[in-house]
Amino acid sequence: MRQTFERSPYRHLPEDQAVLGWVTEGQRGSPALAGGRFRRLGNACAALKTTPAELARMDERQAVSFLRQLVGECEARGITGVTTKGYVMAVKSCGASTTSR
Repeated sequence: MRQTFERSPYRHLPEDQAVLGWVTEGQRGSPALAGGRFRRLGNACAALKTTPAELARMDERQAVSFLRQLVGECEARGITGVTTKGYVMAVKSCGASTTSR
């Protein structure tokens, strides 16, 4: 089953073709996992005021800095380690997907 984004606060993200491709690829494997990663990516971008396109343009040093900020933001919100790991995995998987296009 395909994810729909009409009611999502991150419904604008699939307008970026690279993100749409990332979501589509993820849905082939597991629609539930793809939906969760989509929400986490949107939440991470919103919390740190960036976009997936900006993430894709980051060099390695900037990406590491972003992930450290993300972990710090998760800790400040009281988010558990397992959930924080999910945020990091979502950002990393989207970054790998969008930069390979």
